[in-house]
Amino acid sequence: NIQKLTTHDLTQYIISQKPDIVGFGGTLTEWPQASQVAASIKEQSPDICTVYGGPNASANPEKHVKYFDFVFRGWAEQSFRNFIIDYSGRDDWETIGGLIDGLCYQDENGAQHIEPPALNINLDDVKYPARDIIDIGSYKRVQFRDVCQQPTDIVVASRGCPFKCTFCSSKSIWNQKYLTRSVEAVIDEIKMMQRLYGTKTCHFREDNLVVNKQYLESLCEGLKKLHDETGLQWICQARADALTRDVIRMMKSSGCVVVCCGWESANDSTLKFIDKGFSFRDVVNTIQLLEEEKLCYSGGFLVGTLNETEKEIKNTLEFTKKVSQLPHSFVPRGAGRYVSWPISESYREVIDKDMVEFNWQNGEQLISGTYTLSAAQVEECIARNW
Repeated sequence: NIQKLTTHDLTQYIISQKPDIVGFGGTLTEWPQASQVAASIKEQSPDICTVYGGPNASANPEKHVKYFDFVFRGWAEQSFRNFIIDYSGRDDWETIGGLIDGLCYQDENGAQHIEPPALNINLDDVKYPARDIIDIGSYKRVQFRDVCQQPTDIVVASRGCPFKCTFCSSKSIWNQKYLTRSVEAVIDEIKMMQRLYGTKTCHFREDNLVVNKQYLESLCEGLKKLHDETGLQWICQARADALTRDVIRMMKSSGCVVVCCGWESANDSTLKFIDKGFSFRDVVNTIQLLEEEKLCYSGGFLVGTLNETEKEIKNTLEFTKKVSQLPHSFVPRGAGRYVSWPISESYREVIDKDMVEFNWQNGEQLISGTYTLSAAQVEECIARNW
């Protein structure tokens, strides 16, 4: 909703287009308006079919089928295409359950039909985002202004994540599956973006670009040619323990100007509790390497995970203060307050143990205390140590 339309105005605009099907997506932060608009559409034009897809839909379809006619789980480009081609205009919508990968719905008797996510897809078969049908100038194409050339645009080379952090929804969305596009397809898209939209920096906005070192090496080879020929710069998300000195040098020489990591904590006890798979020493070593190699970095820390006391909260906040002042750091001073996202292991735990103290938007975020602190006490700890 780039135009910041109200729910009423957005609903009226959609209905004025006389659609057969209206699709909604986005993350949990967009869910409130998406669900409200869908309800308003059904109230005014019951024959319009509403569908919901994306990571939020994939994580918690049991909830979302109550608000939308159909929910698509997983990588649904092909599934949604089949839905449109084969079933558009049918009156017997509910006869199609089980015929399309990842398609979920709730029937007229209230019974839910939930399918596994659609994960079998060749990413090279997925068409480019339809950037030509939007006013790209209406978007803020600026990131890390001090070090990046602008405009900065989004490109995706991979999907999914093979890791198993207990606070993250990724496992329930992608089943720890990780896929990549061919390097040739990625480079071709970037060249198109440079030609049509004047892109100067690409942000690889995916969970983790550096999972497969062999793939990363091939991608960096292609990006280096673009960097040398056109000055292209790029940003990516990465896992801290994958950033060896050789990898950092390779990325930087191919045009990488900022790498963003989920550092998570300054406590080994917390990193172990969330099953991060690396230690605080790895965090420190990676930051030291990035400083030595003069590659800028950002990323996030969490405080208030279920295992923590004030000691752990204080440790992390003190560490972020120091890191935020380093020459190549874009790490913000402070840390994110841990909340439970659907449907992570931590999310299930706070429900099972009756630890929920605030439920935002019917389960889109759950706020709890820790095993030893109430939610209010966590907030007090953060305030004292910020």
